Amino acid sequence: MARKSRKNLETTASAPSYTTTIYNVAAYIRLSVEDNHKKGDSIETQKAILENYIAQNPDLKISSFYIDNGISGTTFERPQIKDILADAESGVIKCIIVKDLSRLGRSAIDTGYYIEKYLPTLG
Repeated sequence: MARKSRKNLETTASAPSYTTTIYNVAAYIRLSVEDNHKKGDSIETQKAILENYIAQNPDLKISSFYIDNGISGTTFERPQIKDILADAESGVIKCIIVKDLSRLGRSAIDTGYYIEKYLPTLG
């Protein structure tokens, strides 16, 4: 039996193709009356932080900014939070970003419910 040379064998393995999913993001900003005097929590600062984060993550695209100005985070009865939840339920947005969790809500129990129970059911 004749031997075959292995010197000039071409590899035909192609590079795997990856598709990137782009997620529509709700950027939520809240500034309560008490926070008006704190440096670093202004609406402009929070917006800049969120835009910076989005710029570093190409798979995220800001669908809209939702801003509750002058409303306490102790309740989830806020107009823009209701709009975010409605948009999440309808599939308009797939991700919610905030500067920190205190912007989403001040009650650890209520905030935890939305993060761990309610929002995951929406995908």
